This record gives sequence, structure tokens and C-alpha cells, in this order.
Amino acid sequence: MRPQFLLLLAAILPVKADWTRYLTGPKGAYSSPAPPRPLAYFRHDAFLRPETCDCTEEQRAAEEKAGVEKNSRAEVVKVGEVTGFEVYDVRYQYEGVSLGKSVIVRTGADEYREIFYGGPYTNDAGFYPTSILSAGEDQTFLWFRVDYGGNRHSMEDFLFHVDSKGVTRLNLDPLWQAAKSVLPVGGGASDQRLELTPRATAFILQAPVYNDCDVRDPNPCKTDIRGMVEVDFRLDGDRLTPLGRRYIP
Repeated sequence: MRPQFLLLLAAILPVKADWTRYLTGPKGAYSSPAPPRPLAYFRHDAFLRPETCDCTEEQRAAEEKAGVEKNSRAEVVKVGEVTGFEVYDVRYQYEGVSLGKSVIVRTGADEYREIFYGGPYTNDAGFYPTSILSAGEDQTFLWFRVDYGGNRHSMEDFLFHVDSKGVTRLNLDPLWQAAKSVLPVGGGASDQRLELTPRATAFILQAPVYNDCDVRDPNPCKTDIRGMVEVDFRLDGDRLTPLGRRYIP
């Protein structure tokens, strides 16, 4: 009877969630565990948090004493719910300048996990609002974009799958490879005007096609648009699986 008892015990015990946060900013891009925090933690000045300020404890204390926090603001905006979890954007500003954003997930009464923090980069960097894309049962993920500013204004897309097991960042590369496979000779798709759209049971990636432009070129292409490339895809666990693909002149 012991094996049957162990199987029953495993079925009723909660699965340990793997909550990870993805950070990108002055210290580079990396991931780390996402410990539970009260909401007040994220309303505190992000500029003074260790992972966002490339400075010592003494420097942070001096900044706080000088009144940095009085000139900063953290705006918490509810995005919606994903698999029973409430999701929020936290937008940080200091004297009207964006300091980036956090994406947090509510996992308890006053318990929140940060799954993303980004910024600051340059004064013209931009952090797009998070959106929830759903296409039927078990087909839901979070999506937002980061414009790194500067001369190139290169873009990066962040997609997250959230469920009771935790959070995973989704990889767009299989979709770009599928798009590349149907491009005309001398053409390429740019992610500058990428769109991800839900359908009844799947999603569609759409990107404009330009002359002489490599897939995911960080620079906006300055040649004529040659049509559109589309890739239908599904969410299979923690992977994006391409389905149909087509080039539309």
C-alpha cells in the first residue's frame, strides 16, 4: 500500500512554484529568484533598490537622505488576470523622467512577485504597457515591448507564460525563423512594427517586409515596404510553436 499512498500524497500536495524575475538595466540583463513582497515595497522609490541603482549602500542612503524619493513616483496599474493571478504594471518616474517599469503578480493577500524589472537606459527609452493575449483554453501569455532609446531605438519583446508553477519567459526566435523561411529573395522582416494578435485557438505574428532588411534588424529599414509576413502559432507549455506561415505581397 505504500506506493499508492505516496502517489496520493503527491497528487494532493501543492506544486512548488518557480517564480523568477528578469531584470535589465545598468547592471546588464540577468534573472534571479522573485521573493514575495508586500505592495508597499513596489510603491517605494525604485531608484534606490539595489537591482536598479548601480551604487553602494552608502550612496543609496545618501540619495534617499537628499530627497530623491520625494521627487519620484511609482504608479501601480492593474493589467488583468492570468490563470487566476492578478497582474500589475508598476511605472516608475523621477522628476517626470521614466525610470522603467516592473511587472508584478499577486500570489497572496498582500504578497506580490516581481517577474520583470527594466530600466533606466536613456532619457528617451520607452516601456510599453503590458497586455494579456488569450486564444482559447491554456493559450494565454503576457506581452510588452521595450524601446531602448538612443540613436537606433532598438526594440525587445518580452513574453511571459504564468501559471501555478511560476513564470517563464517565452522565446520568439522560432517564429522569426518561420517568418524568414517564406520571405522573398532580397527581403526581410523587421520587428520595429511587430504585431501579435490572438485568434480563436491560436495567435498570429505579423511583421512588414522591406527590401534588403535582415530579420530582427535593430535599425528601422529605410527602403520600401514589400508586403507582410505572417506566422500562425500556438503556446505549447513554455514554447511558441509555429503553424502556418505566409508572405503577402
